Amino acid sequence: MTTTANASHCPLCAKTNHCAQAQGRSHCWCMDAELQFPPALLKLASEVDPRRCICESCARRYANPAP
Repeated sequence: MTTTANASHCPLCAKTNHCAQAQGRSHCWCMDAELQFPPALLKLASEVDPRRCICESCARRYANPAP
């Protein structure tokens, strides 16, 4: 079975990533100053598929891991 990447889905959880730029809008949730993408998270996502945006849920979960 062959799978193809879907730019609208998170490479980590495969849920919709809600990328506003992919929808043609100029501002996206990922541009909020409060949210920082750790380099390790970006590296992990790019290893899965560099064409897909990480979703907000995965970004926040990685930045604030559960105890």
